[in-house]
Amino acid sequence: MSFVKAFPRFRVATQAISKQFSTYRFAASPRVARLQRSQIIARAPFGIRMASHDSRKDLLAALESELDYEKKHVLTDTSLPPIPYEIEDIRGDATVKLKTQKGDETIYIKFNVSDDTQEPAMEENELSDFQEEYENKGQNQPIQEIPEDEVGTSEALGRFQPCTVEVLKPGAGVLAFEAMAYDEGFEIENIFFSKDTDVLTSDSVEAEWTRRKQYLGPSFKELDPELQDLFHSFLEERHIDSETASFVISFGLTKELKEYVRWLENVRDFVK
Repeated sequence: MSFVKAFPRFRVATQAISKQFSTYRFAASPRVARLQRSQIIARAPFGIRMASHDSRKDLLAALESELDYEKKHVLTDTSLPPIPYEIEDIRGDATVKLKTQKGDETIYIKFNVSDDTQEPAMEENELSDFQEEYENKGQNQPIQEIPEDEVGTSEALGRFQPCTVEVLKPGAGVLAFEAMAYDEGFEIENIFFSKDTDVLTSDSVEAEWTRRKQYLGPSFKELDPELQDLFHSFLEERHIDSETASFVISFGLTKELKEYVRWLENVRDFVK
């Protein structure tokens, strides 16, 4: 993801409410649903989980079961609308790159499907404060539950995907945005500029060291609101809009699922 890893990421989206609030149910993406299933197993005592002496056989059975689940219930063909971008998607690689041109500008949207797209769960003290504030306001009515058959489906998602947007001009440098793609559009978090394009686009050690030393730009939220709006308009004029954001999320989710299935198949073949 080039320069993104060199900068701290802001907390985004709505915090996940702990299971302690049993009256609430929040929709989860297939990725989250998979994590929830694995966490139930992971919390079991080691001795219980390893009760069987034929671990290889059990592991193979578990891998086959997981593969069957993913292929039947999760890994579905997604119909994605065409967008004016070239797509670089390498089998086995977690990164995806979209590329387009506008005049003399070259525009990239880059994202990594292995990036954590879920907000960390609240700590116990945060949960207590949240519950106390909620009760003090007298809001005791539970949030409407999402039907079981909608949990884990794309229709019920509050989805997002971390990404970077790079606008390059020959001889002028690169204007780069650290952003979050939502179905409603892109939310910009940080904005960077460098006349040396390698500083913001290269993964070399030298480029990373330069990024750490130089002032490359502010947090986007520190900018004047009017200036923020104009930067959003700047991106929208380059097809970096809600349609592209939704594409990034859907493509990223499908890509991650395919890579996960491929990983399961490779591990299964190894264990055999």
